[in-house]
Amino acid sequence: MILAGSGIGSNIAECALRFGFENLTIVDGDRVEFSNLNRQNYTYEDVSTYKT
Repeated sequence: MILAGSGIGSNIAECALRFGFENLTIVDGDRVEFSNLNRQNYTYEDVSTYKT
């Protein structure tokens, strides 16, 4: 599965794990921004850290 620029990758990764996927490879060189918090699984403490 490849997601590019969708903004929902963290949600899909969580769902995949809940469905039983055991091996995921996630590649994202972006950092968490305040604008990500309303739609992705991050908190204020994650802001400015790498997403993966």
